[in-house]
Amino acid sequence: MGTGISLNLEGLELTYSKNHLGIDHGCLFQACDRKPLRSSEIDYDYFERVGEDPTLMEMAFVRPLGAVAPRLELMGFTLDRARREYEAMVREELETERDDDEPAPHFLDFEAFCTFANSYSLADLDSSFIADHGEEAEAKIRGRFTDADLLARLPGGDPYAGSAYSEAGFFGGQINILHPYSVLRALAENSRNRASDLIWQYGPLVRFETSAFGANR
Repeated sequence: MGTGISLNLEGLELTYSKNHLGIDHGCLFQACDRKPLRSSEIDYDYFERVGEDPTLMEMAFVRPLGAVAPRLELMGFTLDRARREYEAMVREELETERDDDEPAPHFLDFEAFCTFANSYSLADLDSSFIADHGEEAEAKIRGRFTDADLLARLPGGDPYAGSAYSEAGFFGGQINILHPYSVLRALAENSRNRASDLIWQYGPLVRFETSAFGANR
């Protein structure tokens, strides 16, 4: 048990930490973005039994990706930076997997990676939790991402459905391979993703400071 802190976009978990702050994502938000948000991690029955208000545990920063994208650009998280990160990962993978007896892996170029990452809006993916095992459960987790040859061309991805619990989670394992802000910048190329809320659910582990999240940011 414990308090989890995550940065999420439509079921895609970009960062996660437990019982400590982890990465401070305050630079992506403004003071007006702070609001209580119902969380699956909160035991609402407990708060009802003891007669306490769960609002403090619910506190989060919520802002549409389209409104965050300009801030990402100002912070240097441009598509060009994402390209450099991706190409560096490809070079590293090629060096690591090099085998004189086998042909070198043929990874997607950056444009093809972005096309794949934005082939569906995140809101269209199924985030239903699947705890079962076996072929039928794995097929549900993989969902529409069944092209094994394509998945094999993604550097650093996670092609095994056993490490995911939903279609959205499986997809996230394939594309969340760069700095999380670079992933966000790439996903912002899909207009429907820009309408989705980026959520930093931090609960009581972050003390709000007006000076830290000023309205002029």
